[in-house]
Amino acid sequence: MISTETNNYRDGFEYLISILCALTLILFAIDYHYSSIIIFLLFIFSFFSLVFKKSKTLPDQDKYISLIRLPFIIYPLAVFISLVYHQQWDIFFKELDNPMRWLYALVILYFLENRALNYKLIMSGFPYAAILMSIFSIYYYNGDRVSLVYNNPIQLGNVATSLFLICVAVFLFSIKHRFNILYFLGAVCSVVVIFLSGTKSGYLVVFLLTLFSFIFYRRIWWVYLLIGLIFAILIQFNITPFAFERISLMSKNVSCILSGDLLENCGEGGFSIRLLLIKIGLLNFLENPFFGSGLMSTSSVIDAAKQTPPLVIKSYDHLHNDIIENVSQMGLIGLISTISLYFMPLLASYKYIKQKNGEFKIFVVTYMANVMAMFFSGLSEAILTHSATSTYYAFTMLLLAAFLINAIRDNHLKS
Repeated sequence: MISTETNNYRDGFEYLISILCALTLILFAIDYHYSSIIIFLLFIFSFFSLVFKKSKTLPDQDKYISLIRLPFIIYPLAVFISLVYHQQWDIFFKELDNPMRWLYALVILYFLENRALNYKLIMSGFPYAAILMSIFSIYYYNGDRVSLVYNNPIQLGNVATSLFLICVAVFLFSIKHRFNILYFLGAVCSVVVIFLSGTKSGYLVVFLLTLFSFIFYRRIWWVYLLIGLIFAILIQFNITPFAFERISLMSKNVSCILSGDLLENCGEGGFSIRLLLIKIGLLNFLENPFFGSGLMSTSSVIDAAKQTPPLVIKSYDHLHNDIIENVSQMGLIGLISTISLYFMPLLASYKYIKQKNGEFKIFVVTYMANVMAMFFSGLSEAILTHSATSTYYAFTMLLLAAFLINAIRDNHLKS
């Protein structure tokens, strides 16, 4: 029998872990380097807890739990195989850095699966991060795209896209209205950051979700309120001209492409450049279908393509698309790793989408929302090649996966 003192210690310890997880999310709005430090400490503690059996792993009651974990293994394994096959020993440890973050996340996931975490406290980190991020973005806005501490504005927009979809998911499916207000505000602030970063994939997500809500969701008052508050903030801080300029460039770019003009002549707005990079990546994949051309080969592949007129494109060191980047550099194993990251989690969680239990449904929807954010972000940027976005998505995926796995286990115990 476990004593009350032991239970109190365990509850206090798990509350401390919950605070650290929420703080890690919030720090992504301030400086993701601090988040990385806490994640590393969580990894060290989780590793030793599992090795010395301080944390007992429970048997899987559902085969879908394994599908949730597998992406954390497959992606770093694919990168490892590619590096060994191409004998790229000079960049071996450098290129394993970002993929290994997913393996570290798996260790933390195993540890968190067996903990009674305070999910409300941890989840509140998402809207608070969005609010802080919007405050800093507005403060540092000077008429150009905002990036804050991130290497470029797209990375900031990619993180904001995830925060937006998660906040909207909790807002729509939470049954507690006080809980809803914070997440609604988080959604509004996330969209402001997306606009200030000028991230077009984020624009697309906001547009599609708004359209989806008007078509399928009955209570659309929140959409009007969301749009109204966003425009009020944009107008108040004179951000509207910048946002409309970005949208106008994108629409002109798309119109040029649809008119049948050459992609090379539709460079304004960036969309045609992305299509050119996709074309280059796919052609390289067809030349090297099994193992690709190797990691860090993108620059040389693009430079080689530039020698073929009329292709006129400036130098890039990546293809601005995770799927194309992976299949171009790693071939079929890159394709498998991409499928594991995007589609395996959706397959694993879709089974539970019809759950009537409110909390269980929130875990399912937020997990799927983060996967969709990662997918859409990966359409315009190679997020897995950047330490900031790779760390963010590895950490958020492990948190939401831990919630979902615990909910699945609880559901089995009750049934």
